[in-house]
Formats: sequence, structure tokens, C-alpha cells
Amino acid sequence: MNRRGQNKKANSRLDFVFKNNICSKSKTSQVTIFIILGLLLVVIIAILFVVFRGAGIKVSVADEENPQQYIESCVKERVEEAVELLMKQGGYLEPTNFKTYKDEKISYLCYNRNYLQPCVNQEPILIKHLEEEIENYIDRKVDSCFDGLKLGLEKKNYEVVMETGKELEVNLISSKIFINIEKDFKMSKKESEEFKKFKFSLNHPIYNLADIAREIVNQEIRFGGFQTQGYNIFYPGYEITMKQRDDDEFDETKDDTRIYIIKDKITQLKFQFAIRNFAPKHGI
Repeated sequence: MNRRGQNKKANSRLDFVFKNNICSKSKTSQVTIFIILGLLLVVIIAILFVVFRGAGIKVSVADEENPQQYIESCVKERVEEAVELLMKQGGYLEPTNFKTYKDEKISYLCYNRNYLQPCVNQEPILIKHLEEEIENYIDRKVDSCFDGLKLGLEKKNYEVVMETGKELEVNLISSKIFINIEKDFKMSKKESEEFKKFKFSLNHPIYNLADIAREIVNQEIRFGGFQTQGYNIFYPGYEITMKQRDDDEFDETKDDTRIYIIKDKITQLKFQFAIRNFAPKHGI
């Protein structure tokens, strides 16, 4: 092979190496650019989220010039407090007949202090009872919310005329809590606005969980127990567990009480309650 052919091959190899180096550097540069753009996008999204989230909270809490929004924001927090207590205390805000389990007072929804006898349903109309408990819990808060609304508007030079009384109603339906407040409220500055009803709702499974609790109580009375495994199979959206005297967690309360815990798998919220039913006489 002559010298010209050798030079040609050498040049081809140099061209190949050179092109590979260029492609490699080009790909590395592209990856670096994409990483930088990705990080910038994440930072921008985070900043926008914080800004808009903060703005949203400020408006929903403090905007007295929108009375409906103000009352809804003010009362909702109290409703959520009431529901949380009811869920973990067996449907009562202030339990009187209860079993202490894991430092929580869990009310009996079905109870008989005697042995070998069926329990007595403590709340035959459980849903209505829960509605009344929520109403009692939020009643004073509703008044304070309207007082705060009136004071805030007057600071902005509004003239406010407000009825002293009110009608408060809580309704539980599937996956919802509805709050209805009837109260005459009038605000005026350059123009007048009048309100008579304040309505809003919350998404919450308390109705669904309480309805399952009602079914458990009915089956306990009728059959002396409840098949948790069968229910979990037929209704996979919920998980029911039952704790009793043989469980390690039940050491401090070995008295034939059963604790039922109903969990909504979507929200992970739980409703728990106690039952003492057909309690056996041990040692006989």
C-alpha cells in the first residue's frame, strides 16, 4: 500500500474520532441543558404553588366582603373538629358510657352490663344523633363567626344589621356533610346586600362509616356477632377490624368488650366504637 493510501486511512480515523468527540460533547451538553431546564421548571412551579396557595388561604379566611365565603371558612374548621372527635370516640363528643382503649374513650353503641344477654342499642337513630352532636359543637362558633364578620365589615366602614337568632341544621348523607344556617344579615356602604341563608358542604365519609356501624350493631344483637371477613370481601372499599380480650393490645381492658374499627380505604379515616354483647361468665 502506498503512502497516499496510508494517509487517507489515517485521516479517516481522525475524522471518525473527531466526529465521535463532537457527538459525545453535543449529547452531554443537551443532557445538561435538559437538567437545568427541568430544575428551573420545578422551582417555578414551587414558587407559583406557594404564592397561589398563600393567596387562597388569605382570601378564604379574611375576606369579610364576601360573607358566604367568610362564614363557610370560619365554621368549617369547627365542623372538622367535631367530626374528628365523633369518629374516634364512638359517636359522642363527651362519652359517659365508654371503654378506654389506647388512651381514647370509645363509647358503647350497644351495651349490656349483665352476662349471657344481648346488648341494648344505645343509639337506634345513630345518624340523627351524630347530626345533633355536630350542631351542638358548632353552635357557639357560628355566633362568633358572625360577630367577627360584623366587626370586620364595620372596620371597613360598612353598616351592618344582623339578626340576633339563627336556625342551624346539619345533614349527613353519603360522603357529604351539609351545613345550613338561616340568619338575616344586611351590609351596606354605597350599595346594600342582604343574606338570609348560608349553605356549604364538606366531603367526608362519616355517614357511610356510621351506617356500617349501625349494621354491625344490628347483627350483633340478632346473631351475637359480626363477620368482619365476609364484609371486607363484599365491600372492598372498607376495612373492618375487631379487637377483643384475646388481643395483645387489649391487655388493660379484658372484660369482654369488643372494639370495632371501620376504615374508609380512600380517605383512610376511621370510625371506632365499643360493644358488650352476650358476655360469657368466665370460669363456669
